[in-house]
Amino acid sequence: MRSFIIFTEAGDGIGFGHLFRCLAILDCFKREGVELTLYLNWKGAPPNLREEIKFIDWLESPVDVSNESIVLVDSYLAETGTYQLLRSSCFKLIAMDDYQRIDYPVDAIINPNVFGGTFKYPDPLKVLTGSGAVILREEIRLCQRKSHHSQFLGKVLITVGGTDYRNIIPMIISTLSPNLELTVIAGNNDYQEHLQKQFPEIEIKGMISADEMCDLMVGTDVSISACGQTLHELSYLGVPTIGVCIDVDQIPNYEYYKKIGVLKYAFH
Repeated sequence: MRSFIIFTEAGDGIGFGHLFRCLAILDCFKREGVELTLYLNWKGAPPNLREEIKFIDWLESPVDVSNESIVLVDSYLAETGTYQLLRSSCFKLIAMDDYQRIDYPVDAIINPNVFGGTFKYPDPLKVLTGSGAVILREEIRLCQRKSHHSQFLGKVLITVGGTDYRNIIPMIISTLSPNLELTVIAGNNDYQEHLQKQFPEIEIKGMISADEMCDLMVGTDVSISACGQTLHELSYLGVPTIGVCIDVDQIPNYEYYKKIGVLKYAFH
């Protein structure tokens, strides 16, 4: 009997993008009555997440997989040797890739990005990519899209992912008018407390649910966002967005959305 396994990472210095899209896959499997195990390499103090998640540094302590397992790896940290080890023991190995990070010794690649068709992966790899392969959380897909866009700028949502390792949020806040109603997503509760002391007059949230994130997105006039997974969600919901490209893996996303006019303003 086939088993389905995901290996991914999240936390300090990584963010939540990998985890969110892997959870979306997990939820899809659950709706179909298929069991899936998710192994999460978490950087920092582990939060209270879902029971299906097993916290383990699978890069340092490899997990045994059977030759009946179908394995998906969504990682910016795993090197070629990790994929080779998994491929030697599992039935099928799939890599999630955003920017042709390495040459993957796998059976198939999922590039879950609108720009993915611009990449040429080596034959004979099976590749799933393009707008139809973008992975969105169920809460985002079911959320009522933004139907009204105000002519006046009042509410601004600031989110740079699960971790602000470049300390960008304070810089963004300092450039904005004090007359604006700001909501900041710090990504974790420790950073929320730190920012709240620095900016006591601003609404700052830590780790929030997908439903709450949906409400904040569609309720804002404009979002200032990093150009990773959150940008897919904002685009899907029709939220006017200013993009801030904070790392190399976000460059293709930033360039594509700017090219098609989703991002009127973007910084790199």
